[in-house]
Amino acid sequence: MICTICQLELDECTCPDIDERLASMRNDKTFIYKMCRTCKKHYMRCKCVEKDWTTSHEGVEMADVEKMKTLGDLLKEERNVTE
Repeated sequence: MICTICQLELDECTCPDIDERLASMRNDKTFIYKMCRTCKKHYMRCKCVEKDWTTSHEGVEMADVEKMKTLGDLLKEERNVTE
């Protein structure tokens, strides 16, 4: 993921407000990201020794997301149906 201001990957971004901008997208209806429950930062910005992954949506755990189909899965299924 790339910062829209400095155009650097999030783990390289030095924008002073990047963590605030990412935090403002928690529980967004169209966007979800992996974050550390301990530091509350996007996974690429986490510096915790022991990471505790969750998502940016309350009540949605990584285990829930990992069970979901991705766009790639859906496209692969669609190709298999039409062949």
